[in-house]
Amino acid sequence: MRPAILVSVLLLGCSDLGVAPAASVDATPDADAAPPVDLLAQWAGCMSRAGWEAARMGAWASKPSSLGTICSDCHADGLAFFNANPSSDAMLETNRTARFVTGFFTLTTDEETGEPDIAPAWSKLSAKGEGQNNHPLFAVGPGERYFQSLEAFARATREARDAGTCDPPR
Repeated sequence: MRPAILVSVLLLGCSDLGVAPAASVDATPDADAAPPVDLLAQWAGCMSRAGWEAARMGAWASKPSSLGTICSDCHADGLAFFNANPSSDAMLETNRTARFVTGFFTLTTDEETGEPDIAPAWSKLSAKGEGQNNHPLFAVGPGERYFQSLEAFARATREARDAGTCDPPR
């Protein structure tokens, strides 16, 4: 096939991708519009020390693995963007930052409203516990006590968010 024909075929095939041409994009945002919300930063601002301690989230630092190690042996300083510092206070403060909030939480869609939301990162944590990327094995699942702690902390954080009692987004 000749190059000119190939380019024409490619352009024709790509013409209906649903992308508006640059000329039709309104480059002037509405001055009264609220700025976009970084949901993870907002969530991090809602993560309270009281909720963290009540849920015993600091115990994740001592969660045992199949190698006879505990999470903090590798993740005390945030290896692979997961922080499990032996100091519960340091662990909370680190996990409230943009770089580490996704260690325990992820963006999702609320099943009832269809709106973006935050939820515990069950899939990621379960995959690691099941040995993804040669990670040491650890107990996973809804009945597992560390997962129950995360669920309790997520519930407390959601309640703070819904009540509007959060610190500013981090």
